[in-house]
Order: sequence, then structure tokens, then C-alpha cells
Amino acid sequence: MSGMLASKSKEELFQIGESICVSHDDRWVALWAYNIHLLFRPRFRDREVWSSLDDLIRKEWDWHLGKELFNAIRQETLAAEKTAQETGEYTFLLLGEAVAKSISNGSWSPGLYDVDAPYSIPALAFDLARTLADAKLSERLHYQIMAISQHEQTKKEEANKRRLRIRR
Repeated sequence: MSGMLASKSKEELFQIGESICVSHDDRWVALWAYNIHLLFRPRFRDREVWSSLDDLIRKEWDWHLGKELFNAIRQETLAAEKTAQETGEYTFLLLGEAVAKSISNGSWSPGLYDVDAPYSIPALAFDLARTLADAKLSERLHYQIMAISQHEQTKKEEANKRRLRIRR
């Protein structure tokens, strides 16, 4: 992953998101997605669904309600689809949808809900940073995601070295 992540295509960022998510448990992914969402929250309109999101993330025993929260956010996304795309509000709502799905996936209830939804978190986050023309936020995202990705790469390399030593 050389270069700035902000210059990567949505497909490349989706692959990076997938790499991050498959190397962590669903609860970690939900918290990671939520914290990415929080980075942008001050820049957008306060909504009741964000208060619900804050309440839900604090009550892990209720994370199975993430699907219902997704439905509430989805209604707002559909309403904003035609009017809020140029401001980033629409993309921010899409990010909120992905967070709600991630929370549902991290619950103890059986069955995952749109398992690949959190893979889109990096692409949505960089799209928002570009829309907001916030180079500082884009750089912050770059270093956060790079640090996680490099840590995962190091863990894989160390595991491969251990396997090679065991085979000898």
C-alpha cells in the first residue's frame, strides 16, 4: 500500500477495507467503523439516528438491534439521496448505514447482516474527506488505515515465519 490512500480507487479501498475486516472479529470492526463515523460527525447535521447509534454502540447486549437502526438510517438516506449528494450528507448517511450493519454483525445473534458492508468504510471515508476538501482529515485517515494494514501485514509475516520454522 504505497502512496496516499486518498488517491486509490474505490475498488482498491474496498479491498483494503476487506483486508482489515477479515483480520479482525466483528465486534472490533463495529467499533472501528463507529470511530471512523465519529471523525466526520461534527461536520454534518445532527440527527436523531446518530443519538440512537451512540446509545446502541454503548450497549453491546442490544447490538442485534443494528438491523433496525440501519432501517431508520436508510429512510433518511433515501430522503437525502437527491438533495444532499454534493454536500457529502448522502455519503455520510451511507457510512452510517455501514456502521449499523457492522454493529448488527458484531451482535451475539445468529446470522450476519450484509457481511461485506464494513469493507466499504475506507472508500466512504475518503470520499467524504474529498467532498469536504479536508486534506488534514484525509491524511489522518491515511495514517490510521495504513497503521492497521501494516500491523496486519506484520502479523501475517510473523505467522508465516513461525510456520516455516515448525516445518524445519
